[in-house]
Amino acid sequence: MTMSNPLGQFRTSNSMVEDVISLPPTYVPGFLAGCVDLDVDISGRALQGLPKRTIGIVGFSRSKLSFPSQLVLANKLPPIFSLCFPSSNNLKGFRKIFIGAAAGGHSQLESKFLQNTALVVNPVATTAVSIDGAPSIEYFIDVRSIKIDGHVVNLNPSLLSIDKNGNGGTKISTVTPWTELHSSLYKPFVQDFVKKAAGRRMKRVASEAPFDACFDSSTIENSVTGLVVPVIDLVLAGGVEWSIHGANSMVMAGKNVACLAFVNGGMKAKLSSVETSIVIGGHS
Repeated sequence: MTMSNPLGQFRTSNSMVEDVISLPPTYVPGFLAGCVDLDVDISGRALQGLPKRTIGIVGFSRSKLSFPSQLVLANKLPPIFSLCFPSSNNLKGFRKIFIGAAAGGHSQLESKFLQNTALVVNPVATTAVSIDGAPSIEYFIDVRSIKIDGHVVNLNPSLLSIDKNGNGGTKISTVTPWTELHSSLYKPFVQDFVKKAAGRRMKRVASEAPFDACFDSSTIENSVTGLVVPVIDLVLAGGVEWSIHGANSMVMAGKNVACLAFVNGGMKAKLSSVETSIVIGGHS
């Protein structure tokens, strides 16, 4: 079985084991997993980039061997899962995973204000570990355009769609902390954001790597949706808009320094032969 940690650019072939998972009241026998002997991992990259005390990685891809796929199959549940990431470490009780239900039946998440969009399939594998001829096991959505405070950013539309070689398009990734844009998209995007920020009298300051657009947070108001900054809208198929407010578009990179949490993804893919134009990171 081939396993990888994309954060540490680690890949290896090792043993597959069959075990039992106990998640009261659920009991799942015959659960398949891969093992790496950390005592012989000389490079130390098996868990590189992960929080301290981490002892493994749980996969949530579209693969039939992923954690949710095996659980829904064993329990005859709908093939649905939901992850709830808090915008702040102060939001207790919002670190939730629902498997077999879109929102776990919790009324606070079942709101008429929630919008949805269909996932799209990239016909070409996009991960470092993949099977030739198989489609991607990652999650792609159909972003048609990007708006900043209602203004449509002038982007190359060909980069927003997936071509016959699997290049382009937009995927959602919990491995990437910050949203990455292809260089050709990143430059006009940041330029437009900075212009809109200037119109709000946000004072720009020196950049803090890996971010380029940083501001004096004392010149920005606060609200329930975080710092009051230009709103970023991802316009999806069917006209649905994913609005990203300050809590998810900005990050505090230093004392009184708030930066746009979008980074330059470069021109070429880092871990795959396929180049995805937009990678929406966990912070967004």
